[in-house]
Amino acid sequence: MSLGKYLGRDLLTGFVFLLIQASLIRHLVIWNLETDIVFVFFLWLATVRERTHVLVVTAVVALFADILFDTWGIRLFSATFVMLIFHSFLFDPNEQKLSSGSLFTLIFVISLVYTLIFLLLASFSGMFLMDISFFAYWIGGSVYLALTAFILYILKPE
Repeated sequence: MSLGKYLGRDLLTGFVFLLIQASLIRHLVIWNLETDIVFVFFLWLATVRERTHVLVVTAVVALFADILFDTWGIRLFSATFVMLIFHSFLFDPNEQKLSSGSLFTLIFVISLVYTLIFLLLASFSGMFLMDISFFAYWIGGSVYLALTAFILYILKPE
């Protein structure tokens, strides 16, 4: 599969998810936590595309997310880094289905790593204060992100 074959379509889909995140999902706050639907798109993309393709789309869309949400490259670094690390766990050319428990556990671990990197970089840059709520944002945000990704995976058409 060449890089250019689906690149335009995947970038456009990523921008649509970015618009949905900016206009709708940012208002679905539960206990002062919000999910990242754009990262859910990156997770899905990693299951169907090769590593280079996923990294290019992730970097471009995350850069625009940083511009839109004023996060100073934190999304770009954390999302691209996580996709680089976990792509081989998500991409399966043989398309073997994971059990629901295994799938949720994998998504939750990836969410924990992504949220931890994001929060650490945000605290380092001064956008987030390191206090007792750090763990609530880390664990709670990861659970919210993993549940969102898992529910969307369950609801996706075959």
